Amino acid sequence: MKQEYDILIIEDDEVVNKSAKMILATEGFNVDSVYNSNDAKTRLEDCSYKIVITDLMLPERSGMELLKIVKEKAPHIPVIMISGYATLNNAVESFKQGTFDFIPKPFTYDELLSVVYRAVRFLKAYGSAGGDMSRFISADVPDISGYYFLGDHSWCSFNDDGSVVFGAGIAFSNTMADIKHIEFPEIGSDIIQGNMFVQIYTEDSLVHRVWAPLSGKVLKCNMELLSLKYLLKKDPFMKGWLAKIKPAGVEKELVNLMPLIRQQDI
Repeated sequence: MKQEYDILIIEDDEVVNKSAKMILATEGFNVDSVYNSNDAKTRLEDCSYKIVITDLMLPERSGMELLKIVKEKAPHIPVIMISGYATLNNAVESFKQGTFDFIPKPFTYDELLSVVYRAVRFLKAYGSAGGDMSRFISADVPDISGYYFLGDHSWCSFNDDGSVVFGAGIAFSNTMADIKHIEFPEIGSDIIQGNMFVQIYTEDSLVHRVWAPLSGKVLKCNMELLSLKYLLKKDPFMKGWLAKIKPAGVEKELVNLMPLIRQQDI
């Protein structure tokens, strides 16, 4: 079944390119790889890949430009962005433009597979829904008009006291296997927009990282999820929230978020 999910890797670093290709090929995926964006553009025009993995910073044209090419051709195709720490701000911007997820360098075997297998589950959901991804959202989703989203990955909402609640988006929470454990940040710790603030361990032995939609100091975590893990999938916007923070730099960072979830891209 994995051979149905053809993957294109676009990475000019030979070591990273070959490592990613080996990891995915070992898992049984059909994998092509190119080392520059010109070759990538040709492959994307001539072939039909199910998943695209691209470096953000490439010669000739950026990963953002390639993301646009893919989205114009097939908006549902998951594009996974590989990003170095120095380009973190651009990686956050890529979420705004529709990337499925991003993987900071250097990455491990499991870190790559965690994102790719979520992309596979996304594609299965897309197929089951007949291309109508609004059906991927359960009928009892509350009004989320006041929420802000880091792509379709994570969200935040503002409380009257100035605190902000964080959570995982449906396209993230519903593309994982059954949850085994959730690792929360320490109370009082500082988190940065676009950096990991929660790790979720699933029964398929993978670890999934949730990226913070805003920066701030952790005030509280939803420890109830440790015993009621199903809430993260069943009710991600209400009882399945992850953390509450005191935000910092909201004015500067809010421009990286979207005020409404893009249901067509979930």
